[in-house]
Amino acid sequence: MKVRFFPSYTPSRAEWVELNKIVQTSTHQRFVKKSFKYFEKSKLLKVFALKNNNRFISFALILEKKWLIDRKTLKSFFIGLVTTKSKYKNQGFATKLLRKIFSYAKSKKVDYCYLQGLPNFYNKLGFKAFATKRKFIINNLIS
Repeated sequence: MKVRFFPSYTPSRAEWVELNKIVQTSTHQRFVKKSFKYFEKSKLLKVFALKNNNRFISFALILEKKWLIDRKTLKSFFIGLVTTKSKYKNQGFATKLLRKIFSYAKSKKVDYCYLQGLPNFYNKLGFKAFATKRKFIINNLIS
């Protein structure tokens, strides 16, 4: 299998339909299933994906954001909806995708990545909880 990484990718309409099908069959979170169709219309979200033979294996939605903290501007990636197609789950594709996103973020001088997710999974990728009530966790790319 030849897997390719597509950073900051803008899917075609047909690809959004494919991504929506993956979400509908790969997650049990009802709010994600209902709201996914609105993500396509966002001008702020970018798709980062792993593909094989031009078909999606795993993807994440990224929101690039800048923060002004102590008179210093920091760049961040909010990583959302990390999803892997059902038949590729438990094969390390989400981990590979996230590592590729971190590498890309470093090359673009992004200071940190953050997401909302399960700390037990994301801890192995260097994320640390910073708001445990909502389970937001952070990966500082500076260090």
